[in-house]
Amino acid sequence: PLLFDAGAYTSFYANKFGQMWKHYPYSAIGKLYFDTPDGPAYCTASVIGPDLIVTAARCIMDTASDTVYTNFAFCPAARGSACPYGSYTWAGILLHFAYMEAASWTEVIDIDVALIHLEVNQVGRSVQTYTGWLGRAWNLPASQHSFAFGYLATRQGSKFSHACAGQANIAGTNVLEMGCDSGFGHTGGPWLVRFAPQVAAGANYISSVTSYQYTRGGNAIGGARFTSENIGQLCDAIDEC
Repeated sequence: PLLFDAGAYTSFYANKFGQMWKHYPYSAIGKLYFDTPDGPAYCTASVIGPDLIVTAARCIMDTASDTVYTNFAFCPAARGSACPYGSYTWAGILLHFAYMEAASWTEVIDIDVALIHLEVNQVGRSVQTYTGWLGRAWNLPASQHSFAFGYLATRQGSKFSHACAGQANIAGTNVLEMGCDSGFGHTGGPWLVRFAPQVAAGANYISSVTSYQYTRGGNAIGGARFTSENIGQLCDAIDEC
């Protein structure tokens, strides 16, 4: 991660109140659970297709040990212990080969993004049937007012989703940063541009996902700026993206 003047931001609980919990776009953001060699863990992920979610590649594997995590399950609109639309297991994962070959994720922040194809539920319905899905936007100008969502373990035990609103700016080659009092669990969460609650058309586009956070010189998070070379290439490889 690079030093960056994070700038002003605001933060708030995203789905703490009932009127936000199961409404779009909050409904399309949830927790991604998985197992690591050190035990259970979670990240944030979001729905971008009928059976497709996007998260950070860091949530899929540890590049330092070349370990791929297991038993992925997605709970959209997670709130406390509630998983209102059920849990969806993974059917397949797509990430960049260069990320898998890297010695450290810090070398490949610009491609720290992954897609997970989900199984349908027990009655044969895809996750988007209940949640809707968020749009994807790539090759946007780096400077964008953004809303970054995630589940912070440091905030009421990650009971509610959390959001930061601020200006995203370039911090490296195709790496964005913005101010945010983030923490563990926010990784993989979407950065939305044109954020508009309960509006589906022409709004709520993901332009990045959280890759890292830091507190030196001010709270900030960073992630890959979505381009045709990262999310674009992944989407080209799967029909429903």
